[in-house]
Amino acid sequence: MIPILLALLLPLPPGDPAAFPAPGSPGTELALLSGDTQDEVDLEKIRRRAREDLVDGLLELADWCTKKKIFLQRKTVYEDILHFDPGNSVAKRGLGFIKDKEGNWVEKERRVPLKNFDRGAVRKFPARRATITQGYRDKFLSLLDSREVRLSAEQREEILDDLLVVDPDDPRVHALRGEVQLEDRWVLHETAQAKKNRAELKKTVREAFGTATPASAVEANAKERAFGIEWTAVYASPVARSLGTGSGGEIRRLPDAMHAARVLFQRALSIEAKYPDDFTVYTFAQTGQVTQFLSEHPAIDDSYRSFLTQLDGSLIQGSGDTAHWAEEEHRRLDGLVRQAISWLFAQSCGVSPDDGWIFEGFGLYLTRELVGTRLTWFVKPSEYLVPADDQVLKARLLDTRTNWMAEANKVLQGERRPRLEFLLGKSVNNLTTEDLLYSYVLAAFLIEARPEVIPSLLRSIGQGTTSQEALARALGLELPRIDDLVCRWLSERY
Repeated sequence: MIPILLALLLPLPPGDPAAFPAPGSPGTELALLSGDTQDEVDLEKIRRRAREDLVDGLLELADWCTKKKIFLQRKTVYEDILHFDPGNSVAKRGLGFIKDKEGNWVEKERRVPLKNFDRGAVRKFPARRATITQGYRDKFLSLLDSREVRLSAEQREEILDDLLVVDPDDPRVHALRGEVQLEDRWVLHETAQAKKNRAELKKTVREAFGTATPASAVEANAKERAFGIEWTAVYASPVARSLGTGSGGEIRRLPDAMHAARVLFQRALSIEAKYPDDFTVYTFAQTGQVTQFLSEHPAIDDSYRSFLTQLDGSLIQGSGDTAHWAEEEHRRLDGLVRQAISWLFAQSCGVSPDDGWIFEGFGLYLTRELVGTRLTWFVKPSEYLVPADDQVLKARLLDTRTNWMAEANKVLQGERRPRLEFLLGKSVNNLTTEDLLYSYVLAAFLIEARPEVIPSLLRSIGQGTTSQEALARALGLELPRIDDLVCRWLSERY
């Protein structure tokens, strides 16, 4: 336990007794926390003394419960006593424990259920209990409020945990823990905020598609004719041109999807972004047409073409074009939306695939909100799972019926969960399946629960600040604390 520097009190002049707190009052120990003369006193000594006083009072309350025959209330008192004094023999026996031959406490089976026999005493119980616990509560709330005392995060958490044993529904204690009441439970402020923001995001998606200017059928331009490909249709909107060899309906709808992706990106992240003036979307339903497109495109050389042929689609570097040639229409839509979001990231704040957690996490989250799928992602084999298990997890994630948050919760509750310290430093090509899930959860946490930090966070990273430093600064927490915060938020989210 970290020692706290406390000050010795000098004797007061005679006739000024009011300056001293009454013995046992909340201010007694806290008065030692200020002054000019310093002395080292362990915080644990203060806590131990306060716990002893509290336990004495609770034992008296348990005796009163026995006399009044309110045995259900007495049980709760004994349980509280064991929190503050785990070895208390009176509480152990009162809860039905006995000692075995080795001297260990073992719980004896209770044959008769506990009951209360005095309803009047039951009604008086909360007030009597509060009289006993109030001093303990006030003392440690004052300690937490004191500017002279430096408490570690762990010490604060321990004190707050103790105070919730004193009163599980104390609103001030929950507020100090960053919690609010949501329906019938206490949750993180971020959990309640996220629930509200998720509803707003769904509304934003509906508006994003609803506000798109319908694309009009147009003629192919000189560049598009130069490919020598027979296009099914060509459509243009204020946002993008769209042409391809699949169905006319697919080609006509894609400019709307590009518009919606930009609207959601800007509103969810509070970052202005735009596509290039010549933004054009190409879709192909046949392999031969893809080969011809890649061969004839003026921005694609032999080396770049060799790389692109290994993919199902890509932004075309050095141009305003993006293309996709997966076999299924829904995969083309998913991939094109991912590519559009990637473009917006690069244009607005300089984020690239080198920032793997952003590229994958935000890209997957926004794509799923827009089109309901998460089919375009890049991960390497897991560092923790055996190959067969890794393939099973990947297959589950590709199933559109899978709840990714539930899968992520399993991973993040495990002993070998990914850690932010390492995840945040990886490029997209170095992410494992578990890293991908954590990236998705972290993006969801920021968009749903802490959207106000996103603009400065992403711009800082785009300007060269490491993700580790930028995220810690944005949330005002060290990375291990962010780990814990996000994992708890996830467990409360669904």
